Formats: sequence, structure tokens, C-alpha cells
Amino acid sequence: MRHYRTSKRFGIITGMDSLDKLKTFLNRVAFDTNLGTSHVSVYLALCYLWLSGQSEECLFISRRKVMALAKIKSSSTYHRVINDLKDLGYIQYYPSYHPLRGSTIRLIPPTTPCRG
Repeated sequence: MRHYRTSKRFGIITGMDSLDKLKTFLNRVAFDTNLGTSHVSVYLALCYLWLSGQSEECLFISRRKVMALAKIKSSSTYHRVINDLKDLGYIQYYPSYHPLRGSTIRLIPPTTPCRG
């Protein structure tokens, strides 16, 4: 029997639960013609930040940090991708216009993979 690590700090399961969500997301992406490589890259950067333990439900993100993780150089590409992910139901995005406080993002867990 395999044991999965639980983060006591945030109460999230970092083993099977996260892996299943990631697999479901990747299956959904495979059949979603609206998403490109930039979308996948940004979403995986957000998943990385979430799994790194910033928060259980919401992420407070820095645009520069996400762009660096996602290997995106253009801020217009970043904003287009974030808005697309929001409009397609992958994330909830609450922008912050405060220079020291990051925007808030909530990852919407994928339910079932989309089939074409």
C-alpha cells in the first residue's frame, strides 16, 4: 500500500489527490482546441506555486514570478492567457492593482476530462 504525504501546514494532500487532478487537467487539455502551449505553461506554473504551499485555496501571485516559471517574456501574452484561462473556466482571477499585493487566483479543479 502506497502512502501519500499530507502537508500539515495547509491540510492538502500532495500525493495521489494532486496527481489525479493534474492527470485530469492534462486529459482535458488534450481535447480542448482553445488552449495552446502558453496556456498549458501558465497553468502548470500556477499548479507549481499552489503545490509549493503558498495557500490551500487561493494563490497570491506575482506576474513576474508566473511569467518566469512559464517561460513567457511578454506581459501581453501573460494577460491574454490568464484571461483565456478565466473565461474557459480553468481559474478564477481577481486582479490587484496594488503594486505590493499580488493578484488572487483560485484553481478550479477539473471534474472530468473533455472528450472531443
